[in-house]
Amino acid sequence: MPSDAPWRDAAVLRALAADWSRRLAGRAVARLCGGPGWIHLMFTARGDDAVHVLWTARPGAILLCDDAQPPSAAVTAALGRQPRHPLAARLLGALCTGAAAYAGDLAIALSFAARGQASPLRLVHQLFGRRGNLVLADADGRLHWSAHPSPHPALLDPPPAPAAGAMQDPDAGAAAAAACRAAA
Repeated sequence: MPSDAPWRDAAVLRALAADWSRRLAGRAVARLCGGPGWIHLMFTARGDDAVHVLWTARPGAILLCDDAQPPSAAVTAALGRQPRHPLAARLLGALCTGAAAYAGDLAIALSFAARGQASPLRLVHQLFGRRGNLVLADADGRLHWSAHPSPHPALLDPPPAPAAGAMQDPDAGAAAAAACRAAA
């Protein structure tokens, strides 16, 4: 499927999920901010490599990217930053356990083991539709939060496990991440 944005390509999302699984697994969410239709997660550093993930699900602005630096204050102000994002209570300090792309859909998920939460949590970014969506669900498919009402039901199900050998090229994930950063 031709695409003008790298995150609108299922193969790029699979490679990005594999890269994020490798880079983010075992890291905790150290900071979280956001606003209507967007979220920024800062993951704890390993050495000098802090990772900042920005997801937006707004009309005309559905994107995802990661970087070693946080988004600028001008960007977060323009997006409309909330003083205390509703996900902060659930995800601050939570350990990322991996990332996965949804087969046949343009959606990607980060999985978390959160303190005080019996069931693992999954933060899903829907990259299809007019405005996309951001969804927090648990392993049982219960919705805990959604940026927009009536999330797509498929987002409540866990993404399928990647097929064995799905990541043939270890550099593909890094290339996908770089493409997402460059396009953002």
